[in-house]
Amino acid sequence: GKKKWMVGGGGGAEEIRCFESPVAVMGSLTLYLALLIRSSKYNYPTYRTGKQERLRILRIQNILMVAALVGGLLLGSLTGSPGMTNTALTFAVLYAGEKYSEMHLERGWSGWLLVLGVSGFAYKLALWLHEHPEFLATVFKV
Repeated sequence: GKKKWMVGGGGGAEEIRCFESPVAVMGSLTLYLALLIRSSKYNYPTYRTGKQERLRILRIQNILMVAALVGGLLLGSLTGSPGMTNTALTFAVLYAGEKYSEMHLERGWSGWLLVLGVSGFAYKLALWLHEHPEFLATVFKV
């Protein structure tokens, strides 16, 4: 007979279960990317709202980013979704790097030292990923 593909129609849940992990990873990837862009100190100039209001908004956006990352790490761990956990961990590293670069530039330190530090970190990260390919494989695992 015909299968019902409607929500609550009594069928189809097992057929779409293979999309759970990819949807969780892509949804969290989109969320973290949007929050990473919004939490940047250089996202908007201060002439739109004023410096104090911009700092208040920036604080809220950074709190949201940290809360989403912690939530993603917890949910991924609790639900057994290593792809979601690793996506949150990847964006936590990107967020930490962004905040470090903002601090580095705000203090007026040499941009060349920032490039050197980022290059050294990327090199060590590439070596680690070469030794632990399962980290990236879980993102694409169904």
